[in-house]
Amino acid sequence: VGALDGRMLFRYKMLAGAIFRRHLANLIQQRFGWKIRREKTAFEVEGVPSELIEAFSTRSRQIRDFLAKAGGK
Repeated sequence: VGALDGRMLFRYKMLAGAIFRRHLANLIQQRFGWKIRREKTAFEVEGVPSELIEAFSTRSRQIRDFLAKAGGK
């Protein structure tokens, strides 16, 4: 009996996330008529100020806080 190889699970997880985000972006466009700007791995609703996006982006803040504590930039 060997260890579980998680590489295939990771690929499917990433694919499922991409499919979900694509579907969500399409729903937003269809139901609300908002324009979507596609990014490499995500999307943003056009017209939303970057300050508002940053205020709700807790993950980005967590990464910056961690780097600051660890002595990074």
